[in-house]
Amino acid sequence: VTTQLGDIVIKGTDNMDEINAAMVSGTYIDGSARIVSANNNLDLTLSPKFKGNVTLESMNGKIYVRNFQGKKLTVKANNGTISIYNSITDSLVIKTSNGKVDCENVVSDHLKINAANGTISFDNALVRNGNLDSKNGSININRIASSEFLALMNDNGDIKGYDTAAKSYLVSTKEGDIDLARTTFDEARFESINGDIDLSIVKCGNKKKIQSLCGVTNIVYVKSNYNIRR
Repeated sequence: VTTQLGDIVIKGTDNMDEINAAMVSGTYIDGSARIVSANNNLDLTLSPKFKGNVTLESMNGKIYVRNFQGKKLTVKANNGTISIYNSITDSLVIKTSNGKVDCENVVSDHLKINAANGTISFDNALVRNGNLDSKNGSININRIASSEFLALMNDNGDIKGYDTAAKSYLVSTKEGDIDLARTTFDEARFESINGDIDLSIVKCGNKKKIQSLCGVTNIVYVKSNYNIRR
């Protein structure tokens, strides 16, 4: 499928096990693709020539995206896992009602992930502004860096990370623990209502607020090995 300016809509039927959307790899310039699935999986692999926008929607199926290099990628799933690998985009928006989100090797200026019931896992990413929100599920991040703002929020679940960095952090959970090892930031706010907060800080600025109303707070400054426990 090739287009210069138009949009493309691809819809799957109920008797298909999977939609292989590798065909959407022509010389997209300003076009967009909207791929809709009712009860089958979506598997999308794009060539480096792709420069358009893609919207993927699945009611009851998994969504896989690999090698996306476009302006905007929007992925929505009602019941199913969303997996994004090796992708570069100006904007990445992911929303799922019942399913986990798994991302690896992603670069994006604007990242927004909303999971109502599911774990969010992010490994090896570079973002400018990021917002990861899980209502009922944990958030796990490794080797992620944000040049401006990174928000990690959930209601019922732990927030864990290793080797993370952000100019500005907001990390908040109501019923879970916060555990960030080897983190770097200029300013930050870490808050948990009924969970513990464990931070291993490589480098930080003076503007930080760390508060656990009903849990234990443990902070380790890696260079000085200085411990604070409340």
